[in-house]
Amino acid sequence: GAEAPEDVLVEPQPDGTLKIFQNPDTLFPQGGEVYSGEGFFHSGFMGNVAPGGPSFGGLNPYELTFDTPGEYSYYCILHASGPEGPGMAGTIIVR
Repeated sequence: GAEAPEDVLVEPQPDGTLKIFQNPDTLFPQGGEVYSGEGFFHSGFMGNVAPGGPSFGGLNPYELTFDTPGEYSYYCILHASGPEGPGMAGTIIVR
């Protein structure tokens, strides 16, 4: 329904170095619980970033209700390289 935000953000620093960090819009859940075909919806990271590290998005399943019939592409922002893949991507068909 909307273009996904950049996964990693780069911020130039006054001393000429770069600060590179994970975009909070892709790190944490976005969009709510019901999808009608518009907007950006995202589960957030669904597990630990590193062994023993903090949990981002928790280890709970992510649920999203589709209330409008249609075909909806989805992809893993970490593993698919965009909606066309390659990687973890697919289509949900709602009738």
